[in-house]
Amino acid sequence: MRESKKIGINFFYVITLVILLLCRCSEAEDKSLPKESELSYVKNTEVQTLLTNIKKVEHVSLSQLRHHIQLLDGIADDKYKVFVEYYTLKAAFFRDYNRKSLEEYISIYPKLKDRELYKLMIEVDIYATYFYYDNSLYKEATHHVKQAFEYCFRKELLLERTALIYGLSPTTLINTPEEKEQELLAAIKEIENLDWSFYHSRIWYSLAKVKFILGDYGESKKIILKCIENDKKINSNFSLASNYMLYAWIDEKATNDYKAFINHFLKSLEYKNEYGNNSIVNYRMIGHMYFENDKFEDAYNYYQKSVYHSHKDSFSLSHDYAYMGYAYFKMNPIQNFNQANKYYDLAISYSKEGETGKKMAYERKIWSLRELGRTEESEAYELKFLRAKSIADKDLTDKKFEDFRVNTMLGLRLKNYRINTLRKLNALKDNELKSKKLVEKFFIGAVIMSLTLLLLVFFLRTSLRKNKKLNTKLSHSLTEIEEMNSKLEFRNNENSKLLELNEKTLFSKVLKISTYKDAINSLAKQVGQLLDNDEVKARDLLMIEKGLKTLITEDEIWIDFQVQFEKTRPNFFKKLKEIAPDLTVNELKHCTYIVSKLRIKDVANLTNRSPRSVETARYRLKKKIGLQSDDDFLEFLQNL
Repeated sequence: MRESKKIGINFFYVITLVILLLCRCSEAEDKSLPKESELSYVKNTEVQTLLTNIKKVEHVSLSQLRHHIQLLDGIADDKYKVFVEYYTLKAAFFRDYNRKSLEEYISIYPKLKDRELYKLMIEVDIYATYFYYDNSLYKEATHHVKQAFEYCFRKELLLERTALIYGLSPTTLINTPEEKEQELLAAIKEIENLDWSFYHSRIWYSLAKVKFILGDYGESKKIILKCIENDKKINSNFSLASNYMLYAWIDEKATNDYKAFINHFLKSLEYKNEYGNNSIVNYRMIGHMYFENDKFEDAYNYYQKSVYHSHKDSFSLSHDYAYMGYAYFKMNPIQNFNQANKYYDLAISYSKEGETGKKMAYERKIWSLRELGRTEESEAYELKFLRAKSIADKDLTDKKFEDFRVNTMLGLRLKNYRINTLRKLNALKDNELKSKKLVEKFFIGAVIMSLTLLLLVFFLRTSLRKNKKLNTKLSHSLTEIEEMNSKLEFRNNENSKLLELNEKTLFSKVLKISTYKDAINSLAKQVGQLLDNDEVKARDLLMIEKGLKTLITEDEIWIDFQVQFEKTRPNFFKKLKEIAPDLTVNELKHCTYIVSKLRIKDVANLTNRSPRSVETARYRLKKKIGLQSDDDFLEFLQNL
């Protein structure tokens, strides 16, 4: 069926071309294609001037953009009110840059289509694609790429077309970083002779990101600095804000200097403030970096700013109050606990069922109570934490798996759209060149048309006969593959759930046993004190003390831990001992924490050590095993 459809499309295309030849329309155009720009729709010179000014300032400043929109609103009649509505929605999207503002911006699409304002339609699709891709919503991104492909085949739309064909398709899930790099380089070559614009910046930014992923930090830095230099020349504050955020990550990875990271994010913040859009991400990331480096007061101040700029977004508030509470607690644990606990409760109140904010709040509340030695109170929240974590992790796991499956298929389709678009562009160029030379008379065209019709009918019949059996076989094979894929997906889900449950059970058991041992040691200590006061009962109490101390030994705990752990990772300790025979029990335990993806702070809480001492122990352990400084410790342990 697909082959027959392709043949039918080719048939229609050839017939259309022949009719054009017969009519001697060597310069004819497809009227369904877009007009040169939105200005071709406008006959009023004042409106044209204001629209030109709007295009100049839309990436410079929101206040300037809104000012020109107000001027346009003052002179535009009903025919041109669509431009006022379009740029008003676009300004709101640039300011808030969230899904709600994007959906409102997309709502203008039917009105643009009714007026054949294709250039603006493509702008909507491209900005929507960038947003959805940045937020890992690949299905929605692919929809807008496909939609925009229908209207981008004009000379004056070279930038938009390049962004679609090369600048967006390499962001699909199926492409490797190396493939993305090659396609982005092709896009750069396509538009290198055009003046620098937002699309140039976005494509070069994507190339810097690819280089960063590939670990080429030096080249990545050069590229992002080129973006910054050129965006400064055109005063594109909108792009500069994003560029400095990527620059921060590149510089921090290359130099391991957290102060440089913060300075770049502050620079990004300056450009966001100058432009007028949402700055919540900057405040939060600066807070994270300060917290990671034990600058708790600075971290608290920036989390507080993030809360202030959240615009009452419950998802952001649930996370920021959790971060804020723990930073405030770390400033002075004893004095600040009550206020920190209020922040945790606020985070819980803003978090919806299944969101990660509730899990984070309970987790930090437990950490705080443990640091204060209030173990019994912390245990009261463990069940709530585990429930919140289970729901959130399940939602994330299910979504991630479903996204991977769906996005892979969408990525393949998107790649096909790109290939078909390139073919169509080449076909249009060839037809344009040929149409200028074709001046044959009417009867020659009629003969060509008749012969073409006969040949196509013959070819159609022959192809359908040959491909009928093949199509049936392919259909059966596809059904079998889909059934096998469904079974594999089900098994993968079951295995993931089992692994997660086993690891949760294991660490919960270790935690409980440690708590029991602390209690027993406390009783032993009290018995020892009684021995000093009563000599007559000393022997009996001494025997009790011995029995309590031997009730649970470290060796028994470790042996039980090994048995439980190797249910999920068989022969883990044996393989590790073969590589490094002189590893101690504590070092083996540390390896289990790493392979189970416990963060440094979690390990510190579990072992009653500071995060810095845990980092030092991890570095020495890595060296003892024989790994280099740039080797991935987690990947090494997972491959055992």
